[in-house]
Amino acid sequence: MQIAIPTKMPRTSGYPTCYKVDVGNPDIKIAIEVDGSSHGSSSRRLQDAKKDAFLRGLGWIVLRVSNRQALEELQSTISKLKALIPTSQTEP
Repeated sequence: MQIAIPTKMPRTSGYPTCYKVDVGNPDIKIAIEVDGSSHGSSSRRLQDAKKDAFLRGLGWIVLRVSNRQALEELQSTISKLKALIPTSQTEP
């Protein structure tokens, strides 16, 4: 379910050529990032914030949860995700 989102930025811009998200739906531009313990360092948090801001600038909604939240608080995580999806996307 991992998808690559092209940044269309030159290699010298400080951005990668694409950002990969753990789970994403390009039709409604929602990305879910499930973060392990490696995302706890301050440098990694800054990288994640830069990535999130860039994706939001492209119109994406980013939901970032920890591994623990995804595993132990699944219903709460699903509720957060549902709240982010525009209602026009969920209607038949």
